[in-house]
Amino acid sequence: MFASACQPFSMVKRSCPFNDDMNPQMKIHVRDKEVAKGVMSDQHMKLVYDKTKHLLFLGAKKTQAAPASNTFLNGGEAKEDVVSSNSTTFKQMQLTSQGQLSSPEGAQTPFKVKEAPCSKCTAWNPLDMCCCSFCDTPLCSSCTQICTKCQDLFCSGCSFDVYDASEGFICRNCC
Repeated sequence: MFASACQPFSMVKRSCPFNDDMNPQMKIHVRDKEVAKGVMSDQHMKLVYDKTKHLLFLGAKKTQAAPASNTFLNGGEAKEDVVSSNSTTFKQMQLTSQGQLSSPEGAQTPFKVKEAPCSKCTAWNPLDMCCCSFCDTPLCSSCTQICTKCQDLFCSGCSFDVYDASEGFICRNCC
């Protein structure tokens, strides 16, 4: 009994009488992001919508004011990206009743000229180069295939052999 009296007596800690979430004493910082997503979400989204619409109208005005051209500057000299600069040959493609794309009658897109070697045979002759009308792959005249329906130039990956009386090629747009 005397031995137990000599040992130090350990007291139990008393529990905190307050809750763990003392809201009046906690440091709370509310950012603009939380306010914009919560209480002020309607006003914030209205501001975002108005600003986006304003920027879109400014961009539309700039594109209407700037003249469209088929040339780009490369090293100080202008080079044409298209063989024909006649813009009347470009026509809107239309959907048929079967859901296929079709070109209007008389519409022929000019063939684009590429300044890169042929992707099939790696030959390069600047006077002989063109590109596929579907995938824009640079091709020489010996690697191009002409579609029997639309008469455009295509590579072997974008055209298919036709094994009937015509014995020609048909492109992905016309099949």
